[in-house]
Amino acid sequence: MPNWCKNFLHVSGPKRTLARFQTQATPAMTGGDLPATDPPEVFSFHRLVPVPPAPLKPITKAADLNTPRKRRWGCRSEAWNSTCEPTPDGGLLYLFVTARTPPLAFLREVSRRWPALVFTLDYDEPMLAITGHARAVNGRLQSFTECPIEP
Repeated sequence: MPNWCKNFLHVSGPKRTLARFQTQATPAMTGGDLPATDPPEVFSFHRLVPVPPAPLKPITKAADLNTPRKRRWGCRSEAWNSTCEPTPDGGLLYLFVTARTPPLAFLREVSRRWPALVFTLDYDEPMLAITGHARAVNGRLQSFTECPIEP
């Protein structure tokens, strides 16, 4: 069982672009990207930054660090237990968990694909004792801080 990293992704920008982004971010319901959950998932990395299927090979620690998901998203899992709520500034706040690490590579790539939007990620992984903040615009991390959590 992996350690779970809690992620808070704030997305802001023009209303029409946000609406298109929200539609694109929602997992497909038929034959979808994620197993059916109750309540259903509202956010999918794969819908926004697809990962090609990986060839089947034995799982090793070295292979786990170099999976297509890890390279493409910065974490080895899809977003889980996702929720979305509007923010007072007209943006969207997605809450979700990932296995062990935050999706920093995803953040960079999704911001490149949606240049009119601003992506701000705050994350916390208590078992690894890390917390951080990252902001991405147009494919660039404009700010990134990660610090250990004090015991």
